[in-house]
Amino acid sequence: MNDITVTVIVRSMGTGQGGSIPYKLDELLSALNDARLEVPAEYRGSIEVDCEPSYEFGEHYARMQITYERPENEKEKARRIVDEQRHWDAQLAQAQERVEYCKRQRAERA
Repeated sequence: MNDITVTVIVRSMGTGQGGSIPYKLDELLSALNDARLEVPAEYRGSIEVDCEPSYEFGEHYARMQITYERPENEKEKARRIVDEQRHWDAQLAQAQERVEYCKRQRAERA
């Protein structure tokens, strides 16, 4: 069973986020319902709405993002595994460089 999930952004509204947040309640509810209907039925229980201020040029603006969680698919899993391997290979290479540097420093001081 795959326990890794992916956060999918359904809609972003507000400051430079693909449209302004509706000011009228009915329009906001309609926009939220439209976003809800874009989410596959089996994942609707994971829908979240994130409201945050965004700061720009000394002013603050509202920003809203609708997201949901779903299990990662096989393609995403394969990409994640490759990315993780690259990350740890780079970490190992840096550690090996550090070990060699320390050995050189120790030899110079012996």
